[in-house]
Amino acid sequence: MERCLQSILSLDYPPELIERFYVDDGSTDDAWEIASAIAQESKGRLNILRAPPNTDNLGPKKNALRAAIEKTQAELLLFTDADAQVPRGWAKAIAGQFHPEVGAVAGLFDPGTQSTIPLRLYRLERLMHGIISAGSIGWGSPSSVCGANFAYRRECYEQLGGFANAQMKAGDDDLMVQAIHRKGWKVRFAAGADSVVRDNRRPALGEFSRAKIRHQSTAREYPRGWLMFFWSILAAQIGYLAGGIWALFHPGFWLMLAGAIALRFACDYLLLWRFACVNQLTEWRRGFVLAEFILPFYLLMQPIFALSGGFEWKQRRLTVRTAEQTKIPL
Repeated sequence: MERCLQSILSLDYPPELIERFYVDDGSTDDAWEIASAIAQESKGRLNILRAPPNTDNLGPKKNALRAAIEKTQAELLLFTDADAQVPRGWAKAIAGQFHPEVGAVAGLFDPGTQSTIPLRLYRLERLMHGIISAGSIGWGSPSSVCGANFAYRRECYEQLGGFANAQMKAGDDDLMVQAIHRKGWKVRFAAGADSVVRDNRRPALGEFSRAKIRHQSTAREYPRGWLMFFWSILAAQIGYLAGGIWALFHPGFWLMLAGAIALRFACDYLLLWRFACVNQLTEWRRGFVLAEFILPFYLLMQPIFALSGGFEWKQRRLTVRTAEQTKIPL
């Protein structure tokens, strides 16, 4: 969190045109004390506040974000997470994408070069998510964006009357960008090194699974077209794995299966290569081959994540839609 706040304070942007807010959402560690010390040293450049009581039964993150939004009249609202680190040119790069017809801008959340195999796979997963985000925006039908590198106009927020799908405990990013697009605004994906936010998390398997359940809990609210697309991807993965089983008993099928595998590897590699070049990423190839073999099994897990009735968020158990939440013992 300290690296995040220091990077926010180091932004290369006219000081008279920017406000910086840190919102503490019931942290149980020393985050508030650290933020308070940094705010004091910043001499008024960093504003800190605690999330207010959640009287409207929003998701905890939505409640915290709203607290900051209500404290400013800024035209553009830029969001990142406490475990992120933004480059000095981030604010300029994101703000520069806001032409008059653009309502929201998204960017990549990248864990950077990793040394262990699990973290290399995690990075490739984040890069593939970035490609899907950029691709769907490029097609003119935004699906999912990362809330740690996301921005939209205050006007969009006010047009929607606050957060889209406010009854959902998650969805402050993907459902929001979809709703902004439905209002007639264009959405852009910012490319380039200054647009890439660094992900400082090193999630263990359990933490990663809980995060995916939270993210996928909003899938049931996606437009029908995207749901059909995701189900078609799932069907393709089932066919891919079924082909492998079939080949065990029909050796003559191996050549066709090998060709299909090679084609998929080539397509994924070219996509990642192009995306990495545009965003000036390094050492993204590490773990690629292993990830390609794991990918079909991982994609088959997505519906399971989406079907969960709730998720954990900062020692709280939340249902997907209702106000129900339970404190988790530390």
